[in-house]
Amino acid sequence: MIVFHYIFQGHNLDEEFENKVRHFLYSMQSQPLINKVLAGMIFKNGEQLANDRKLPETITNFVNSVKWINVPQFTQNNKTKLVKYLIHLRTLLLTKLLTTPEDEKRKKKYIKELKTRDRECQTKLDELIKELDSQVCANNTESRKIGYTISKLQNEIDNLEKYLAERKKQINTEEEKKITEITEQNNTNENSLNKEIKNQEILLEKLIETNRSEEEAIRATIYKIESDIESKISKYDQEMTVLQDEYDVLKAEYTEEKNAYDELNERFQIINEEYQKIMEERRVEEERRRREEEQRRQMEQAVTTIQAFWRSFKTRRMARGKKGGSRRAKK
Repeated sequence: MIVFHYIFQGHNLDEEFENKVRHFLYSMQSQPLINKVLAGMIFKNGEQLANDRKLPETITNFVNSVKWINVPQFTQNNKTKLVKYLIHLRTLLLTKLLTTPEDEKRKKKYIKELKTRDRECQTKLDELIKELDSQVCANNTESRKIGYTISKLQNEIDNLEKYLAERKKQINTEEEKKITEITEQNNTNENSLNKEIKNQEILLEKLIETNRSEEEAIRATIYKIESDIESKISKYDQEMTVLQDEYDVLKAEYTEEKNAYDELNERFQIINEEYQKIMEERRVEEERRRREEEQRRQMEQAVTTIQAFWRSFKTRRMARGKKGGSRRAKK
C-alpha cells in the first residue's frame, strides 16, 4: 500500500476519492493479476508489457480518457524498471476505475468468445495433428513401398545395363565385321564405277558435240520461224489496220443508214396510221353501201312479190269474171 500511496503522491485528489481508491486497492490485493504483476516487478528479465505487444487492455468507452505514459526501456537499472511497472499499474488502475459495468459485461463476453474460439482452434489443431500423424504413417508406409520398388527397379536396371554392355560388345564386333566386308565391297565397286564413269564421260563429250551441232541447227530454224512470224504479224497488223478503217467507214455508213431508216420508219408509222384510217373509212363506207344494196334488193324482192301477187290476184279475178259471164250466157 505504501507503493500505491507513492503512485498517487503529487496528485491533488480529494479525500473521498482517495478512500474509494484505497478500498478498491485492498480488494484487488487478492486478485491473481496483481500478484502476477508484482512478481514480475522483481525479476530482472520480466515479461513484456501488454501495451508493448499492442494487445487490448480492456473494452471500455473511456479508453481515450486514460493517458498512457511512455518511459524509455532500461534493461540494466532495476529501479527504472520498477518505476515503469508501477506507472503501467497506475494506468491499469485508472482504466479499471473508468470501466463501467456494461464494459465489464462486454469484456467478459469478449473473453468468453476468445476462450470458445481458442477451444475450437485447439480442437481443430488436435484433429489436424491426428490427421498429420495418420498421413505421416501412410507416407512412411508408402515410402517403404516406394523404396522397395526402387531397389527392385535398381536391380533390374543393373542387370539390364550388364546385358546391354555385353550386347553392345557383340554388336560392335558384328558391325566391325560388316564394315570390313562393306569396305572391301565398296572398294571393288568403286573401281568398277570409276571405269564406268570414264566411259560415260567420253560418251558425254560425244553427246555434247552432237547436241551442240543440233542446237545450232535448231537455233537457225527457230530464228527463221521467228522472222516468218514477225513478218506475218506485221502483215496481219497492216491488214487489221485496213480492215479497221473499212469497219469504221461501214460503221459510219451503217449509222447514217440507220438514222435514215429510223426517220423513214417514223414516216411509215405516220403513213400507216393514215392508211389504217382511210381503210377504216372505206370499210365503213363499203358496209354502208352493202346495207343499202341489201335494203334495195329486199325492197325490189318485196315489190316483185307484191306485183306477182297482184298479177295473180288480177288474173284470178279476171278468170272469175269470165266464168261468171259464161254462166250467164248459158242460162
